[in-house]
Amino acid sequence: MAKNESNDVRVTRGKTERTEGGPSRAPYVDIYETESGLTLVAELPGVSADGLAVEVEKGVLTISGKADAPALEGYRPVYEGMALGGSFFRAFALSDEVDREATTASLKEGVLTVQMPKAPQARTRRIDVEGA
Repeated sequence: MAKNESNDVRVTRGKTERTEGGPSRAPYVDIYETESGLTLVAELPGVSADGLAVEVEKGVLTISGKADAPALEGYRPVYEGMALGGSFFRAFALSDEVDREATTASLKEGVLTVQMPKAPQARTRRIDVEGA
């Protein structure tokens, strides 16, 4: 489990893979932390919003789906390093500091962005001190 030095927001990389009629791949993912929460960015070339599922269940964020490989008529693959097409899956365990109800996702030009704000109780807040 990874712990950020600035606070207790934790994300754990999933250890399970799910397949649907064949092998699945794990897309590249980066996770960034800000004062307001976490942002997950995943490379999903060839994926449409219809072919994508982003879910949070029992404290686990999962990204799964299927991408269509581009049809290149007259070409025979010699080496395939981009892993276009096929099923994909990633899972991350979230700490209680993530507000699951306020989590949002968007897909633009093959890049998935998932915004996971901190839960209100996990945010830093200033407490005014009254004095006499």
